[in-house]
Amino acid sequence: MDIKTFVEETQRQLNSIERRLNSLSGGAGQANTASNIGVGGVGLYQQKVGVDLQFRNINAASARISVALDAGNNEVDIDIVQAQIDHGSIGGLGDDDHAQYLLVDGTRAMVGNLDLGANQIINVGNIDGVDISNHSARHELAGADQIDHNNLLNYVAAEHYDWTNETHDFSTNGNIQANRIGLGTFPTQLIDMQSESVLCPIYMTTISSSNQWHSPQILTRRARGTIGSVSAVQNADLLCRQDIFAHDGSDYILSAYLRWFADGAPTDVGDIVPSKAILSVQNAAGAPKDAIFYGHSLYLTHGVLALRETTTPTAVADVGRLYTKADNLLYFQSGDGVEHTIAYV
Repeated sequence: MDIKTFVEETQRQLNSIERRLNSLSGGAGQANTASNIGVGGVGLYQQKVGVDLQFRNINAASARISVALDAGNNEVDIDIVQAQIDHGSIGGLGDDDHAQYLLVDGTRAMVGNLDLGANQIINVGNIDGVDISNHSARHELAGADQIDHNNLLNYVAAEHYDWTNETHDFSTNGNIQANRIGLGTFPTQLIDMQSESVLCPIYMTTISSSNQWHSPQILTRRARGTIGSVSAVQNADLLCRQDIFAHDGSDYILSAYLRWFADGAPTDVGDIVPSKAILSVQNAAGAPKDAIFYGHSLYLTHGVLALRETTTPTAVADVGRLYTKADNLLYFQSGDGVEHTIAYV
């Protein structure tokens, strides 16, 4: 390289160094800078100081948001801290705009069937307006989804399923089977109540201070004909019966009974149906001992009339009394209080 070329190349390099030094002199920095160009929000760029471009830090304003540096991926991770969110402070919490939920106050009506799967409904109060249907095969004894009817309150026949000729499990306390109602095991009669190791009472209680005739009532009705067209009973028709069975070691046998019969033709005019009652018991030999009540008369068909010794009773007008006293005599007292001795003549 000749001297001229060397000098020119040296000058060119010096000029380049001078230009670089001039660009750094006085702390002016580079002419290029940064800016926030978004329409809304808060920009990250703060300012430029000399050659230093300054940006704002990203900070979580509350514990409900987390800001973390993911150095491995060169990222800043922003997330929601769910455990720090107070559900009660969410706006619109009370709005009824969640169609997939039921309201706890029960004001939203169902628009479809409620499928509980294999779960139960428990702690239920009164069930009102229920139409129980199609249960003949599904809710019978030992069925897959049997109903415990002991929890059904305020049952009204006109508002519920007709149980006639159906078989249903009443849990361990009752059954309906083959047009029969039973409390206990499977009923064998129209109404069958059974108990084991406990009493089997029927309680009827009436409390009234306003009317002396308010009382528990057992009402039976007897007619001929059909349910849709009844007709009068006839003479000697059995009107009602109460049979007392007791177990003799091998079977239940009829030990006593009380039966009512029509005792003559009924009269529609005057509403009269003559009747008689027969009370029958067994003695130690098994023979029946009957007491028959005809109108105002009492007949003993077997045995004797036993009277316990007493003292002279207080007379009641229009009532005659037959009794015996400690002197082993038989007395009759008329309604006016006159006492007569009945003696063998």
